[in-house]
Amino acid sequence: MEEHVAVGRAIRAMRRGRMSLQELADKSNVSVGSLSQIENGRGNPSLAMLDRIAGALNVDARQLLSSPPTSATAIVRKDEHRRQRLIFGDREVEMLTPDIWHDFAVSRSVMAPGESESLDYYSGEVCILVQRGRMRMEFDSGEIIDLGTGDTINYSSN
Repeated sequence: MEEHVAVGRAIRAMRRGRMSLQELADKSNVSVGSLSQIENGRGNPSLAMLDRIAGALNVDARQLLSSPPTSATAIVRKDEHRRQRLIFGDREVEMLTPDIWHDFAVSRSVMAPGESESLDYYSGEVCILVQRGRMRMEFDSGEIIDLGTGDTINYSSN
């Protein structure tokens, strides 16, 4: 497979379910037409363009250049955890799973007391484990849930 076709597939896989093509265009400053051509394997983006797209998707640009795994088994050793900066806010998360090619991703994030974070940018299933301290979840529906050390919550953010 030609590299630009693989890059286009990677961008589409990372974008789908998270944002529309227009939203990606707005965040990356790349036109919808160019993004469509790239995703369909007809465009050949520059490295600068890939960097802007990766930033808008909140991924390392190297992920856009990686191929899907050949095995369903994925191992990430402790010293191989990647750190990624979130688009919204000034926080880094530690990625505990290897890439976006799997249906399930796990990250670790530390929040300071009183700090809040919106997960509006994320689309999919969410599972949160409170390792230490307390956490209050406030949903758009008005529901409020208080969690303590060891508590977990699972919900769909769609």
